[in-house]
Amino acid sequence: MHMKLCKQSFLHCVIVLLTIEDYEQSINAALSALGSAVIADRIYVFENHPHSTTGEMVMSQRWEWIAPGIIPEIDNYELQNLSYNDYFPHWYESFSQGKAIAGLVNDFPQKEREILQEQGILSILVTPIEIKGKLWGFIGFDNCHSEHHWTNTEKSVLQAAAATLGGAIASHQTEKKLLESQQFLQLLIDSIPQLIFWKDRNLVFKGCNNSAAKVAGLNSPEEIIGKTDYDMPWTVEEANFYRGCDKRVIDSNEAELHIIETQKQSDGKQAWLDTNKIPLRDAKGNVIGILATVEDITKRKEIEEELKNLNEKLEVKVEARTAQLQRTQARLQKLTDNVPGMIYEYHLKLDGDISFSYVSSGCREILGLEPEVLQQNANLAFENIHPEDIATFIEKGNISAQTLQNLESEWRYFYPNGKQKWIKAVAKPELQSDKSIIWYGCLIDFTQMKQVEEKFQKQTQSLKQTLQELKYTQTQLIQTEKMSSLGQMVAGIAHEINNPVNFIHGNIVPTCEYVQDLLGLIELYQHYYPNPDTEIREEIENLEFDFIKEDLIKILNSMKEGTTRIKEIVLSLRNFSRLDEAEFKKVDIHSGIDSTLMILHNRLKAKSTHPEIKIIKEYANLPLTECYPGQLNQVFMNILANAIDALDEYNSKRTIEEIKLNPSYIKIATELIRNKYVRISIYDNGVGIPKKIKSKLFDPFFTTKEVGKGTGLGLSISYQIIVEKHRGKLHCNSESGSGTEFVIEIPVIQ
Repeated sequence: MHMKLCKQSFLHCVIVLLTIEDYEQSINAALSALGSAVIADRIYVFENHPHSTTGEMVMSQRWEWIAPGIIPEIDNYELQNLSYNDYFPHWYESFSQGKAIAGLVNDFPQKEREILQEQGILSILVTPIEIKGKLWGFIGFDNCHSEHHWTNTEKSVLQAAAATLGGAIASHQTEKKLLESQQFLQLLIDSIPQLIFWKDRNLVFKGCNNSAAKVAGLNSPEEIIGKTDYDMPWTVEEANFYRGCDKRVIDSNEAELHIIETQKQSDGKQAWLDTNKIPLRDAKGNVIGILATVEDITKRKEIEEELKNLNEKLEVKVEARTAQLQRTQARLQKLTDNVPGMIYEYHLKLDGDISFSYVSSGCREILGLEPEVLQQNANLAFENIHPEDIATFIEKGNISAQTLQNLESEWRYFYPNGKQKWIKAVAKPELQSDKSIIWYGCLIDFTQMKQVEEKFQKQTQSLKQTLQELKYTQTQLIQTEKMSSLGQMVAGIAHEINNPVNFIHGNIVPTCEYVQDLLGLIELYQHYYPNPDTEIREEIENLEFDFIKEDLIKILNSMKEGTTRIKEIVLSLRNFSRLDEAEFKKVDIHSGIDSTLMILHNRLKAKSTHPEIKIIKEYANLPLTECYPGQLNQVFMNILANAIDALDEYNSKRTIEEIKLNPSYIKIATELIRNKYVRISIYDNGVGIPKKIKSKLFDPFFTTKEVGKGTGLGLSISYQIIVEKHRGKLHCNSESGSGTEFVIEIPVIQ
């Protein structure tokens, strides 16, 4: 009885699928028919499809029927895009082999059992749905109230139902695709602006697109079906022409393309048409009709006619313009050929490739090359540049390329005949759309200008040097005159002081002897007359005779030492001035140094602000040396005075305690070198001389002292005296913070 009911239900399912036109309703009705006959609480259909992102084969529920009291699962999102591999790994393989899956849920693997039990399923039958031999999905039957053992007969009936359901789904998909294809084709045809008609073999219209219907004066494309050309708004002549062409195409079975023809429109206007007529064939190749595409080229024809007229006018203008351009080009060519120098267009590509896009005929004069040769090989322009000028030329070219600033450069250029020229380049760079750069510029020969410039620079330099020498000579003459006057004055003062000092010094000795005699006489009186008169005794006490007797001897000795000191100073002054000696003679170098130190003694001794500057002498045994004594003493004076100035400035920035920890001193050392040269070293332990100043020490008028405290000529004159007058050497050894040493070397014999 149950099997009979199943079969009746299956037949009812088939009838429902065949009679109900609505696809969704037919599937739902078929599932309902099955549900009323089989022992099932839920019937559902799943569709297989690839996952949208991973491409993995998954299942999604599409339809469902449920018995009363059963919770629907059709809206359960977890049953959409459900992975076979994750939940039912062996189902897809079984379905692919056409096998159904049936049994009690408790007997299923744990992963499958868990997801089925969540839906309240106790037993289940699932059978695949195939469409055209391919697995489409499956239909399932659930028992939720009690377990059910599916018989083979039930499985066979339900598998047949699944096959029928698959056929219905396939039929719907085919119909859907066909409908969509027809709709798309009609939409495509209606979207084409050209007119499209098609007729049967009897030249009766079978259809058209919207554009064609509009031109024919129809409300819709359907209205043209069954009509002929004689029913259209064209003239009889036009209709006969169209039908004759159509018949010729059908009979020949060959297309005729781009048939230019006229046609009367529904609005009465004349139109120009470009028509293509193509025979329509069935599957066996038999002609069953004709397809015509028509493009309205009326506007194009009007434009062509207008263009024809415009072209005729334009040709006249172009000919005139061409003639004018040719004249302009000829003038420009003549101008570039006669402009002094070479006009060029230089192209630098992004890959480093270089070329001359244009070169004027001046190339022959400037570079000694034919323009065509240079355009073929741009490197020839740079091969004969003077080696000393290449680096500067490249540097300026790179700067111009990087900054797009104008290029200005000049260089020497060698010609094959050995001749050399000065060439100057001036160019303006422009960046192109492809990142390459084009320089528009010119090369000029400015050899004569360069020669004039160099001659002018030499003359200017010579004049500057002459002016400097004149200024230096003038200052030196003034300085020499001052020193000469000073020497004469010093010699005069020394002479005037020397006479009275000699008189005093010469009488000191007898005066001391006389005083000794008188004191001896008084002592005899005191010995033989120990008790003088009261008046004499009181006078002796008032005069403090015993004190006078002791102090008088001391006074006379002090006077003797003072006159001796004055004589030594006078001698030092005479030695420094050297006016009593020949201009060039052999002298004791040490004597000149000591005389200078004697004169500078006041600057060396201790003051309230700092202790004395100590003098350390390391004199070697030197022979008498040929020199200009006065001038050599002037060198000693300049160097020693500068050393004292440097130490005074250094001490002014230090405290008394700092000076005592590191006392200031000047060390003077002499040395005989290979018995030919005398070396005098004058060192001070001051702050030293910075490197940037050291190179300028012997330059005329260079000074680091405040205005009014130095002329900048002392060391310059000293250098001239040593180097030029004595054929010697004068140099300075110094580093900032390490003191300063001036070294003098002069020959023993000039």
